[in-house]
Amino acid sequence: MESIHLLMASDDNYAQHMGVAIVSILKNKKNNHSIIFHILDGGISEINKNKIKKIIEDGNQKICFYKIEDEKINSFPEIGYLSKATYYRLLITEILPDTINKVLYIDCDIVVLNDLYNLYNHDLNNRPIAAVKDIKSEEILRIYFYPKLLNSYFNAGVLLINLKYWRQNNVLPKFIDFINKYHAQLIAPDQDILNCIFKNNWIELEPKFNVDLKHESHNAMPKKNTVILHYSDKIKPWSYLYYGKNKKYYFDYLAISPWSNFKYPNKNLKNIIKKPKLIIIKYLKNKIRPITPIKILDIYKRYMLTTIKRSSK
Repeated sequence: MESIHLLMASDDNYAQHMGVAIVSILKNKKNNHSIIFHILDGGISEINKNKIKKIIEDGNQKICFYKIEDEKINSFPEIGYLSKATYYRLLITEILPDTINKVLYIDCDIVVLNDLYNLYNHDLNNRPIAAVKDIKSEEILRIYFYPKLLNSYFNAGVLLINLKYWRQNNVLPKFIDFINKYHAQLIAPDQDILNCIFKNNWIELEPKFNVDLKHESHNAMPKKNTVILHYSDKIKPWSYLYYGKNKKYYFDYLAISPWSNFKYPNKNLKNIIKKPKLIIIKYLKNKIRPITPIKILDIYKRYMLTTIKRSSK
């Protein structure tokens, strides 16, 4: 049975969350396939690296770390709360061995709830990438800088990547050219780049492979067939300010990880007061959004995007 080549990327700040994701992957592995973890290392400490190695070795799987040199991405822009680590996956044709023709990329802010075998073996049909349509695809296509370029927009948190296609079509220079040309307009940097370079040339996966929690009620829980649960909002479950009940999945796997003694670093009086306000605001947004005219929502979204761009300068 073919091994699954699984790709993740992290700096030391996200090492714990990547470790929790890996625990969830191994706990839900049902078939006899092996998993080879390829970790793009943007500065993971030896302590955290050893913890991750132990998780994978205890699960009888293999792991390879690839050190990312900062100079490769120094010229790439940081936007909002996204660090330059978000660009790491764009470099994989130069990093991963040529013998690997396909790899499954998964973000660190996820938990896996079912086996990944069927996702990895999805037919790519000689396309460069397979992904789930972003839950905000229509909104993005209305207000971003390429409304006439794309028919649809995918979320890049879970990607089945055709490495053979990427190499044959020499995509890395295309990525770099796009960054140099459009860096001022990028909002979700690597995701924008991948969507534009592979415009309308990707396979759409079922939503269960990347269940995005944006716009969900804080009481929303995943369906039984959910394969990957994606904590895609800015506030993550490891923040005290996160209040969704679905954070239980993160903490279930955290409890059996080497970081089981985790405590909220931002639990303080200020945030104890702030949290109820966020719950009320989220509730109101979910009630008001469906009955608000699209033009009004778009004006608000453009304002928020402008604010993000200003804060990143």
